[in-house]
Amino acid sequence: MSNQAQIDYDKQFQDDLAKATALSLEQQALDDYRRNKKYGSGYPPSTAGRDYNVAQRSQSLNQGRRHSEVHQAISPSATNVDRSRTPPAQVPDNDLICFASPTSKQPESATPFGRLIEDLQRMQVPSNPQSALVPMGPVAAAPVPVPASAPYGYHPQHQPQAVQVQPPPYGMVAGAPGSMQLVPYQPAAQQQQRPLNNEELQRLYSMPAQMAVQPVAQPNAYLYYPGAVVTPYTAPIVPGSAAYMPPQYPSQGYGFAGAYTHMDLRRPQSTPVTPGPPTSHHIQPSNNPPVPSTSSAVEANGVAFQGRRPVPSTTSVGSNSRPGSNGQRKGNDLIDLNQEDYSRVSVLEAFDPLLNDNTGNDSASDSTSYYAEYDPFDFLYSGDTGTQYSDPMYEAVNRWDKTAATVSPNVSLIGWRQDYLTQPSPSTSHHVEQEIQLSENGESGSISPPPPLPPRNQQLYETNQAPVTTSRSDHQTTKFTDSYTSSIPANVVLDRRKTCTRLYELISEQRTDDAELLEFYHMVKQLRARYPHDDAPTNVGHVVAAEFNYHYIMDTSIKVIVHPALNTLQSHVLAASMAKEQVKGYGTPVTFTCDIDSVVAQVVAQALASLEGQVKGTVTDYVVKPIGLLEWLAPTSKLSQLECVHNSFQLEKDVHLGLCLSTTANMQAIARTERDDEHDADLLPEQLLPNEVVPIVTYDNMMILIETLEMEIDKLESAADGAPGRSVVSCSGVVQAVKAICALLGSIDTMEIARCVADLKRICEVEQTKYAATGASNPEIISDYGDYAQVVLRPRSLLEQIKMKCNELRDAVQELVELYANVFRVAFSVKTPDYTTTPIPISCVSKPIVVCISCLHRPPPNWKYEDYSLCVQIVYGTRLLSKPNVLTCSNDTSGGLFPRLNFSAWLTFDQHPICTLPREARLTFVLYGKQAASEGDPNSEQNGERRQVTTELGWCSIQLFDFKRVMICGPYLLSLWPPTTDKMLGPAPARGCHPHPDFCPVLSIEVPPYGGRIEFPEHQEIPKPAPHYDFASLDANLQEELLDTAELGYSGATERREVFWEKRLYLQNYPNALPKVLHAAHSWDYANLIDLHALLHSWAPLSPLQALELLLPRYPDAKVREKAVEWISQMPNDQLVDFLPQLVQSLKHDTYEGSAMARFLLSKCLESPRFAHYMYWLLVHSLPDDPHNSIGAAMVDQDYDESQVTQARYYRRNKMMLRALMAICGEKMLQRFMYQHRMCQKLTTIAESVKEAKESMRQKSLAAGMDEVHQDLLEKPTCLPLGPELEVTGVSVRNCSYFNSNTLPLKITFVGPDAESLPAIFKCGDDLQQDQLTIQLIRIMNKMWLAERLDLKMVTFNCVPTGYKSGMIELVNEAETLRKIQVECGLTGSFKDRPIAEWLGKQNPSPLEYQSAVRNFTLSCAGYSVATYVLGICDRHNDNIMLKTSGHLFHIDFGKFLGDAQMFGNFKRDRTPFVLTSDMAYVINGGDKPSTDFHYFVDLCCRAFNIVRKNADLLLHTLAHMATAGMPGVNSNAVTYVRRALLPSQSNPEAAATFAKMIQSSLKSWFTQFNFFLHNLAQMRFTADEGTGELLSFVPRKYTMQQDGRLKIVKVVCFQKHYSMEKFYMYILEVTRHGQPVPTHLFRSYREFTEFHQKLCMHFPLVKLHSLPAGVHVGRSNIKSVAEKRLPLIQRFLKSLFDASEEIAHSELVYTFFHPLLRDQQEAKLGMPKIKEVKRQPSRDNPNEIGQIRLSLQYQRGVLTVMIHHAKGLPMLQGGQEPNTYVKCYLKPDPKKETKRKTKVVRKTCVPSFMETLEYRMPLNIIQERRLQVTVWSHDTLQENELLGGFELDLSKHDLRQELCDWHRLGSMPRN
Repeated sequence: MSNQAQIDYDKQFQDDLAKATALSLEQQALDDYRRNKKYGSGYPPSTAGRDYNVAQRSQSLNQGRRHSEVHQAISPSATNVDRSRTPPAQVPDNDLICFASPTSKQPESATPFGRLIEDLQRMQVPSNPQSALVPMGPVAAAPVPVPASAPYGYHPQHQPQAVQVQPPPYGMVAGAPGSMQLVPYQPAAQQQQRPLNNEELQRLYSMPAQMAVQPVAQPNAYLYYPGAVVTPYTAPIVPGSAAYMPPQYPSQGYGFAGAYTHMDLRRPQSTPVTPGPPTSHHIQPSNNPPVPSTSSAVEANGVAFQGRRPVPSTTSVGSNSRPGSNGQRKGNDLIDLNQEDYSRVSVLEAFDPLLNDNTGNDSASDSTSYYAEYDPFDFLYSGDTGTQYSDPMYEAVNRWDKTAATVSPNVSLIGWRQDYLTQPSPSTSHHVEQEIQLSENGESGSISPPPPLPPRNQQLYETNQAPVTTSRSDHQTTKFTDSYTSSIPANVVLDRRKTCTRLYELISEQRTDDAELLEFYHMVKQLRARYPHDDAPTNVGHVVAAEFNYHYIMDTSIKVIVHPALNTLQSHVLAASMAKEQVKGYGTPVTFTCDIDSVVAQVVAQALASLEGQVKGTVTDYVVKPIGLLEWLAPTSKLSQLECVHNSFQLEKDVHLGLCLSTTANMQAIARTERDDEHDADLLPEQLLPNEVVPIVTYDNMMILIETLEMEIDKLESAADGAPGRSVVSCSGVVQAVKAICALLGSIDTMEIARCVADLKRICEVEQTKYAATGASNPEIISDYGDYAQVVLRPRSLLEQIKMKCNELRDAVQELVELYANVFRVAFSVKTPDYTTTPIPISCVSKPIVVCISCLHRPPPNWKYEDYSLCVQIVYGTRLLSKPNVLTCSNDTSGGLFPRLNFSAWLTFDQHPICTLPREARLTFVLYGKQAASEGDPNSEQNGERRQVTTELGWCSIQLFDFKRVMICGPYLLSLWPPTTDKMLGPAPARGCHPHPDFCPVLSIEVPPYGGRIEFPEHQEIPKPAPHYDFASLDANLQEELLDTAELGYSGATERREVFWEKRLYLQNYPNALPKVLHAAHSWDYANLIDLHALLHSWAPLSPLQALELLLPRYPDAKVREKAVEWISQMPNDQLVDFLPQLVQSLKHDTYEGSAMARFLLSKCLESPRFAHYMYWLLVHSLPDDPHNSIGAAMVDQDYDESQVTQARYYRRNKMMLRALMAICGEKMLQRFMYQHRMCQKLTTIAESVKEAKESMRQKSLAAGMDEVHQDLLEKPTCLPLGPELEVTGVSVRNCSYFNSNTLPLKITFVGPDAESLPAIFKCGDDLQQDQLTIQLIRIMNKMWLAERLDLKMVTFNCVPTGYKSGMIELVNEAETLRKIQVECGLTGSFKDRPIAEWLGKQNPSPLEYQSAVRNFTLSCAGYSVATYVLGICDRHNDNIMLKTSGHLFHIDFGKFLGDAQMFGNFKRDRTPFVLTSDMAYVINGGDKPSTDFHYFVDLCCRAFNIVRKNADLLLHTLAHMATAGMPGVNSNAVTYVRRALLPSQSNPEAAATFAKMIQSSLKSWFTQFNFFLHNLAQMRFTADEGTGELLSFVPRKYTMQQDGRLKIVKVVCFQKHYSMEKFYMYILEVTRHGQPVPTHLFRSYREFTEFHQKLCMHFPLVKLHSLPAGVHVGRSNIKSVAEKRLPLIQRFLKSLFDASEEIAHSELVYTFFHPLLRDQQEAKLGMPKIKEVKRQPSRDNPNEIGQIRLSLQYQRGVLTVMIHHAKGLPMLQGGQEPNTYVKCYLKPDPKKETKRKTKVVRKTCVPSFMETLEYRMPLNIIQERRLQVTVWSHDTLQENELLGGFELDLSKHDLRQELCDWHRLGSMPRN
């Protein structure tokens, strides 16, 4: 026991020693302070020089520590704030510096300070025992400069250096966080200690700022660094870095502890820089040498700075230290041993040339990473839904610490807290006490007391008034101090009382506009001035034909038909040409063939040459346009680049062009004029700034209530002026007047108003005699000087008390009016003094972010929650910078004039100093309600209590910096947005943009001033490009990993992100890596910004399409987005239109209004009418109603669609963009917009009237409405929203109808240019945004394929939403739905194989036309198979798939997409990857047997799919932009769906094999055809009018006598029995025509004759023709006896037909019936009584064909992949059967057959398709020594497998790194 007692005694002694040492250090500092105050700063400090050797400690100190903690960055000083929150690690006991976190759960010694002192004593050199290295402030290591020549890891050993050091000059903060200082150390026994008296403590902790911030010359800093040579060093101040003070700021030092700079390890420092003479104007004692100090900030250029890299500190030590304490410094303490510790940092920081501080988002988790686990845009790189972690705010509220202690802070919104008072204020009864709880994960912030009250003279200090000169020394100039507020010179005095005595004197009728909106107005005005009307390139005045770089086969020719306009022809040929006109308004055309690469000017020249003598003029006098469109072809364009030419080419039509004169009417139809320039030069802000959402508070209403309040106050004061007892003093009038003002201002009352009203009531209610009897003493100021005042205590009279409270009430009301006017738009302005203060750079403010949460006004009465929680976080882009801080309050809404939830707490983000904020950072507040689960809920807590259910109620947000780069300050009201809006998307909603401003909940917050106007300065010079490192010098594996990350991104794994960030300087030649590097950046604060921007200038330029990624919400930095716009601007205007919806969406995520994107979009609108047209309709659709009226009048309706409320936060910006476009586009363009808008409004009205009308009256109602539209268009022609080239001059009312579907869409036939018909669909009741997006994505994919020279004949159509759930859709001509095609073969036609092939045969009678249609069908079917699979398009029934007569297949109606499958009851109707049915395969194969044509189809699909995968980033980013648009079904899940569909983890061969399997699964599925059948049944009621058209169902086109020749003789020869799935009889007609001596034979069935008879009777009702009975026969009708009876009936019918009149016998209907079809042109066997169906023989077409196999191989990532595609020409087996084939591969020589690989068996075909991959994981050098042997076998279960052939490939002769794909002939091979 004695030994244990001795141990305890020693331990107690060590503890006492540690405490004594700490007290001695404090006493030392106090003595120095007194000496400095008494003798001045020139008195030499009592610090002796010492020698110390740190080499002996380097090895032990580096053990168990991160590299970045050992190799600290070069920094001019040592103090900073660390923001890397990593878990603590074990450190050796003898470590000099403890890196343990105060939040660590590891056991720690009770006396770490004692152990530290012992370690310090052991380290001293024996020759100087009085020297010790003692930490000042938090014990921490400091960075030290490393010699420039020393590489990473350089540790010079055994190099002691003796230095003479002194403490920092008095007045600087010695012992700033994280610093080390050499000070004299006295053993505990020798120190004289005594407690400080009250006077000394008061002088210490209330020291004036002038003392605390006494400036000194910049010293050389001796920095303690383990294992390194300690050398004096001064970092140069680099312009543009954090240390550089922009010239607009005064050259004076700011003594903020958080000021810091950073040094770049990339810049070599060969020798220490000797500091020059001090530039400060402060007095510097000349006899003092430069003082090495690490505890003070280094001053350069008059600015105080601190070290770049923060240093972790030990656990807080001191009398106030306790668990859970934040240890925040208060006042100007010289010594603070209770500073909170910071955790370790990432190991990669040491290698970071930028030495980035983290913005703090790493603290959102406990992982050792800079990066937050939650990023809503991780779905771009990962397959997870949105992100792999849930919302951290919601989790923070759910992880509630129910045992947390509660505090009751005292809060006053008017004025700051009185923290300087030594005694608490006695009058705290009016302060609201509310329970506040911190969540268990809220360590990054704390609920703190409010910041100190600024001196009363602060406001005058902020003005431009010159201070009065006093007797103070001139050199003692005021400096900003390291506190919340600045210390103001005492000679400046200003009372905080307002200058106006009456409230109505503050209200002005003149409205003030938002300064940011005015900035946007000036930007627009300047932009318009740069586009004068006489600048031809930017004022084209007409719509130029769209262009794209299409690829055609070399020497492709195209047929061009040029129609000369009538006004171009000479008079002598005009009449003859008009007689032969084919197009209205044009003469006889000329036809010629030209190369598709011909220039338009050459086409014009050729046309003029052909029209020589008929027209006059030269080539320059003429322009050409496509017939049917009002767009003009640029003379320098090639035909191959024109979209109109490509559309004709892919539809296999001739190119029809109109030749017109180049007149002003044609070329300047929509040009801006000089009048427009003059008008726009006088543009007023009212023309651009948006109108209000709802009726606003008017000046008159406000003045009436304010005058009423003043009148009631006068009455109250008059009543109080009389003797007590003679009149009753009542303040009810004043209270009611205040309530009326608050009710007018949205039922919002501040806590100060409630307090003043309560005090006023209390004064009036208490008896006056009691006041006189109490003898209460109240202070009255007699005189004041500076911060001190002379007061006298005397009783206040009742009148004085009431006047004082009324003045306070005036102040509170005034602040409420100012607050409301600053947040919501009002029709008046409030006069407030304009204080212009000197800006404080953000880098000089190190105090943490503080915000006061006051209360939530106007909680909805339907909220019935038990309590409420408010989660607060700092957000940057989509990145969380802080951990969630959670406040809670009860459901008590009393305490004010109106209901409100009282939070009443100050929140401090302790670990997030203001200097670490990015400019675009914002505060986000999320409100949650908690209530017990319902009784029926089985889930409950383990203790039997009911589970608490947390519900998100809404959120609000505010930007921390405004557009002027000034930090927010003062009180704010934030409207609460519903949870459906995405709180993680920036920027914060603009003020006054909430759609329900009158009754939405409003959160009241306040931000302290921090001593002045904090500004985020802009770097004054262009950053220097970052250095380039050689990528080839990296390890091969690392190179591959970096390239993979650059291509695919990083999915949640922070390790890969950190490696990518570390190696960024090696990746500057890879453009696609830049977005990932910027996303991996540790911090975007001011210190790091210039180096991050340097990457933008040094990086390889991104392509315009790659730059789209930088416009996502995760990149909020203005410079990054500006650079992205610069790259995107290189894209041609026509290609920009393809991505215009995404550009408009990206505009939402610009933090400020006058952004680079806004300028870019408006400039493009001025340059391109096509761009302006689509921009107009995108903006109009994004707004809820008419662009000329208010932007949200309909939004007040509670039943309005919730998605519109979600998007209302962006209405203001979209409204301003729309108004700006309309203001600067010119009068002609504006008229066109107005006419379009009016037409769409009328169409909406007509559609609604058709819906409301009875079914019998719908067509009549439609015709009446369309007639009105027709008259309007005759008077004022305009273009359709579908495109600016579609100018319409009327409506063909007779051809208008409606579709029998749920929304009754209107089918409208407009009269377009050149009197051509323009059919369109106008839909009202469906949201067309999804259709528009899907069509856009399909077009983008089509252009991907065209760029790779793959033309899949894709047919798309335009779709433009024109309003809320309304829009216009282009109608494709000559197309029919698949359902109508299939039901021609009966209701079960969807189960048959022939319907599509037969329909195409009818539409394309000649074999050449049919072959062309089959080719078009194969190509378009492949394209839409890939597109519908990638986009997950569902609800694919046969009414949503259409087929053109030319064979082009295309899909319509994309209401269900991105995996949103259509349900029928409880099962999915879409069960296959895409639609591919047997009747489609029948067309592709040319029959019901597999053929090589199907191989071609599979290859097309796989190639198209891999091209889309190659451009996956573009597709994903395009979709990701729209994921923030509030579009139904388009969110992060949708982007994740597309990413997974693209199979990012598979190689191209693997992806091709996977897609081939999907082809087979789709083809084999019976459910698709069953789904078609169900749809046929559902649509039976809509098919009554089928077959009533003019044409015959089996001959769809119209033919005339001029086309086919006059009929001479028609007779029935005989009939034949045919078999085609079922038995039927065909009648053979012999037709002889005039001029054709050889008759032709036609085959027609009896059903076709009856249809012909019915149509004749319908068109010629008076004609008497022999009847053809169509009745049902008893028994079978398709038998020979029935056919024999029908033969004479047909003969008599034909005789009666040709005996009729000429107009009947030779009508178009007759010639259409007798036109030869495809079946008629095939060789007919007339003598045979029956024709059986000829099935395709399995034998090959060419018996001599040699078998071939197609395969591809490539070596990639250590694997040789052999892709077996198809085989063809395989021989038949001996029994005449088709083989069951499979393929076997070897790498020869292979005696052990270890390389044997084989495919699956494909049964019974000579043309098998395998589409399988075989892999060999072997080194490349070994593979190149082998031969690839491929053999094809036929599998037989009973006999031996038969070898069909094979070949060998010498791999040494090929470059296996490149993909090899080819057909190989099969030869004889030996069996093995």
